[in-house]
Amino acid sequence: MSEDHKDEAKSESTATGRVRRRASRSAGPPVGAEPAKPAASQPFAASKSATTPEPVAAVDPKPVEIPPIEAGSVEAQSGSESVATASRRRTWARRVLTGVAALAVLGLVVAVVLLGIARHSAQQRDSKRAEYVAAARQSVINMTTIHQKTAKQDVDRIVAGASGEFKAEFGDRMDPFISIVTDAKVDTDGSIIEAGLESESGDSANVLVAARSTVTNAGDAKPSPRDFRLRVTITDTDGKLTTSKVEFVP
Repeated sequence: MSEDHKDEAKSESTATGRVRRRASRSAGPPVGAEPAKPAASQPFAASKSATTPEPVAAVDPKPVEIPPIEAGSVEAQSGSESVATASRRRTWARRVLTGVAALAVLGLVVAVVLLGIARHSAQQRDSKRAEYVAAARQSVINMTTIHQKTAKQDVDRIVAGASGEFKAEFGDRMDPFISIVTDAKVDTDGSIIEAGLESESGDSANVLVAARSTVTNAGDAKPSPRDFRLRVTITDTDGKLTTSKVEFVP
């Protein structure tokens, strides 16, 4: 056999062997490999070989774009913030007004209380001054109203309303005074022309009294008036107003 025939035979045997190997091979995928599932949207994918990998598209890295904020959302957010701010302002304003009203009411109450206390104190002061003046008027009436028939009782009444210096002076001359009134048949009736508070200090006050005494006696049957100006000191002694001093005022 020539070399050319040998080469042809070898070529045929090689070709025959290839054909046989191809004929014995199954059309499906290799053993152990999972069959590729065709996509429903790609009808022609089943015709491709399951072993043939599909090319992977290269990923082009791009910066992540932040979607723009819509103007409506910004306005809505701004509007909600404005509503919240306005609500806080209204709440703060209500609190301020409530506090101011409370302070005004408290101030009014305090003013009314202080006014009431001041008025009460003024009333007490005026009442006390009026009592001083009334006591001085009565003391002068007692001193200028004496009758011969009731001289002892009249003098006792004067002493009962006296205290301090005046009581000491008048008490020592009480008996001689009664004798003079009785022997001379003196009758005197007093009246108050005017009286007013001069000064006040602690538990005593000085009262100026203008008085008139109408005197009759055994030697002069015609009544004769006599006017006096007296400074009478009235003292509060254990809650009782007494005459502690009497002096003539020119």
